[in-house]
Amino acid sequence: MSNYYNLHHFYQSSLKYCLIVFSFMLTQCSDSQNLIKLEINENVSPCDGILPSQCLKYRIVGSDNNSFQMLKTEIIGFNFQEGYRQIIVVEREQDGGYKFIKSIDKKLMPNKN
Repeated sequence: MSNYYNLHHFYQSSLKYCLIVFSFMLTQCSDSQNLIKLEINENVSPCDGILPSQCLKYRIVGSDNNSFQMLKTEIIGFNFQEGYRQIIVVEREQDGGYKFIKSIDKKLMPNKN
């Protein structure tokens, strides 16, 4: 009877472990699909809209489109510093916004004045 108990306990433990690992892998896969590398321009530009405001300029790293686009939403948790071109990783939120994950590169750009 003790061999049966030990074997049964071993299979239950192994199954729990496999389920935990599998759940973690699913979470990592779904999160990584929402991660995007953005290159943030060192300058902001005026936004179109009801109230005057400033927009970040960005481009997606690895995209065929090489020109900077206006980002009309904020990146939650990102601290923009004028004069620095940055490559960052963001997560796309369900509402279409972005959440800052980490900075990959940050370069002080020469002043063009």
